[in-house]
Amino acid sequence: MQLEIGMTDLSSLEPCDDSLRPLRVLECYDPDVNKMLDELHNYHQEMFEGLKFVGGQTTKYKPNGLKPDHWHAYRLFLAQIKNGLKLIEGMVLPENFRMFFYHKLIRNSMKNANRSVSEKYPIQNLWQKLKLNKAQGAYTDFVKKVDPSTGEDSFKKLWKTHRVNEKGKRSAFRNTDRLKLILSMLYRNVALHELQSRGLVFCHFPLHNHWELYGKPRFPVDEETNTEVTNLLEALDQVSEDKHYKGLVNEWCNTFVDTNLPLNRIRNYFGEKIAMYFAFVSFMANFIMVPAIIGVGLFVVQLVFDSDKPLVKFLNAGFCLMMAVWGTCYLEFWRRKERCLAIKWGQTDFKEEEINRPQFKGEKRRSPVTDDLDEIHFPNSVRRKFFLIGFMVSVVLICFVISIVSLLYFLKWQLTDKMTLWGVDWAGPTVSLINAIQIQIFNFIYGKIAVKLNNLENHKTQSEYENSLIIKTYLFQFVNSFNSLFYIAFLKTNVEGCIVW
Repeated sequence: MQLEIGMTDLSSLEPCDDSLRPLRVLECYDPDVNKMLDELHNYHQEMFEGLKFVGGQTTKYKPNGLKPDHWHAYRLFLAQIKNGLKLIEGMVLPENFRMFFYHKLIRNSMKNANRSVSEKYPIQNLWQKLKLNKAQGAYTDFVKKVDPSTGEDSFKKLWKTHRVNEKGKRSAFRNTDRLKLILSMLYRNVALHELQSRGLVFCHFPLHNHWELYGKPRFPVDEETNTEVTNLLEALDQVSEDKHYKGLVNEWCNTFVDTNLPLNRIRNYFGEKIAMYFAFVSFMANFIMVPAIIGVGLFVVQLVFDSDKPLVKFLNAGFCLMMAVWGTCYLEFWRRKERCLAIKWGQTDFKEEEINRPQFKGEKRRSPVTDDLDEIHFPNSVRRKFFLIGFMVSVVLICFVISIVSLLYFLKWQLTDKMTLWGVDWAGPTVSLINAIQIQIFNFIYGKIAVKLNNLENHKTQSEYENSLIIKTYLFQFVNSFNSLFYIAFLKTNVEGCIVW
C-alpha cells in the first residue's frame, strides 16, 4: 500500500528555487509577499507548522534562478492559499481530511497562479524540479492496528486515500484493488475455473464503473454523505481548477502527434499489468518516430537515384549504423522507464508476492521453506515430462508446417508456365494467398493446442504460466509466420535466380 504524503512533507509541495529551497525562506524585497507570509503564519499556524516554518526566522537565503515573474506568480499563489484557508475556518475536520485539503489547495493554487504569468517562468515545487509531475509516497505492507478503547484503526491516516465513487467517498483501496481482493477471496474458496470448465458457470468478470469511465460532477454533495465529507467537498469544489471528473474515456484521446496516454488513470482502472502494456506501446510509438521519418526519406532517395551511386550506398550504411545504435538506446531507455513505473506503482517486488493460480493442483505436504503444513506441491519431474511432450508436439507441428510451405513453393514452380495469362505469372500470387491462409489456420490450431499443453504442465503462478505459453507460441509463430521472409532473404536468389529489370 502507498503511504500518504505526511504533514512533515508538505514543504515538498510548495514553490522553490533552483536550489530546491522554498521561496518563503529566501530573501524577498516585495513587501506584499512578506506581508502575506506574516498574515498566513499568524492566522493559520497549523499549516505552517506542517511546512516547518519558524516564526521570526532571521536567516534568509539568496534566491537562485528566480525572475520578477516568479515572485509575481508566488504572490498570486499566496493569495490563492489565503482564500482557500478561509473556506475551512471553523470547520471540524479530522486530521487526515484537513491534510488532504492542504495537499489539494497547494497544488491547485500553484496551477492557478501559473496560468496568470508567462509560461517561461512558472513556479515549481521540489517534485517538478526533479522532473516528477506529482508527489510520490513510498510503498509498504498494509498493516492495521485497532485501538481497543475507540475501535478505530490507529494507522488509518498513514495510507494514501483514493476517491472511489461520485459521492466523494475515499478509501485506502482503489476500486481495482477491491476487485483483486474479492477475486482472490473467491479463488481461495470457490473453484470458479472448475465450475466454468464443467459448464456450471459460463463466465465471471467485474462490471464496469460508469463514474470512473465517463465521469460525473467531480465534487457532488449527496444527502447520504456525512457532514465532515460534505464540508470538505464544498471547500474543494471552490479551490479546484477542474470541478468535473472527466473519466478515463474522455482522458484517453490518443492522436498521431500526441501519443502520451493517461497511464495513471489506466492503472487505477485496469491495474498495473494492462497499464504497463500501454506504457510500452506509447513509448515504442514515440521512440520509433525518428527512424520511421528518416527511413521514409531514405526510401524516396532510393527511388530517385540509382542504387550504385556512392551517395545511396553511404546513406544505406549510415541508416544501418543508426538503427543498430537506435536499437540499443531503445532497449536501455525502456528498461529505465519500466523500472521508474515499477517504483512509482509499487511493483518492484511483484513476483515475490505473487499468489498461486486457482488452477494449480497437487498434493498437500509440509513446506521445507515456510514450514506450512498444507502447502500444495507438484513434482517438477512430472512437469518436465509434460514439458517434453509439449516440445515434441511443437517440433512435429513445426516440421509439418515447413513441409507444407515447401510443397507450396514446389507447386509454384510447377504452375509458373501453366498459370501465365496475358503475360502475367499468376502462380506467385495464388501460392502467396494459400500460404497466408495456411499461416492463419495453423496459428489458430496451435493456439488451442498450446493452451492444452500449457495446462498439463500445471504451473504454480500466473507469471510462470504466461511465460511458458509465450515461449511455445513465439517459437511456433516465428517459423509459421516468417518462413516466407527467410526464403526470400536466403534461398530465393539461389533457387529462382535474380530478377533483372
